[in-house]
Amino acid sequence: MKNRFFSLVTTAGVAVTVLVGCAQPAPAPAAQPLAATLTATATACGSCDGLPQADHTGVSDPGWDKRAKADALEVASKAMVLYNRPAVDGKRWIYDLAQYMTDDAGAKYQGVDPANLPAFTTMGPPKLVIDPANGFAANAQFATTVGVFDFELRRQGGNREWKIQYINMPDGFH
Repeated sequence: MKNRFFSLVTTAGVAVTVLVGCAQPAPAPAAQPLAATLTATATACGSCDGLPQADHTGVSDPGWDKRAKADALEVASKAMVLYNRPAVDGKRWIYDLAQYMTDDAGAKYQGVDPANLPAFTTMGPPKLVIDPANGFAANAQFATTVGVFDFELRRQGGNREWKIQYINMPDGFH
């Protein structure tokens, strides 16, 4: 189930639509690609803050092109919309969000109660932070009313599909 219902307002940033009281949601209409509607800045991160990198022995670096950047932003933006739903049941929350996460991240966030997360509004599109020498990792940073959320994205091997590995909350919300 790759398609989920989400709302995006490009002139004011990412807006969240909350679904409440849905035991089993109806299939959502196909979403428009965010890559065509988002504009973000890409910044080199050097070593991506020294974060551990996946072992890609024998796999050539997929590198960075417009598509790779757009795909990373699209995954991060969809994940942010699904993350910022404090009124959704925890099981529904992780079920929806896990499709954009690595298996390890999905398992790690499984016990999160979204009602305990800080309420916030995003203040615009994410900023993509990349290391030009490492096409396997990126960070998408979202400015919000409570601080900056930093979504760590990874792609494995020759697979171009981005997944969220970790969500760094703003200072003071850990």
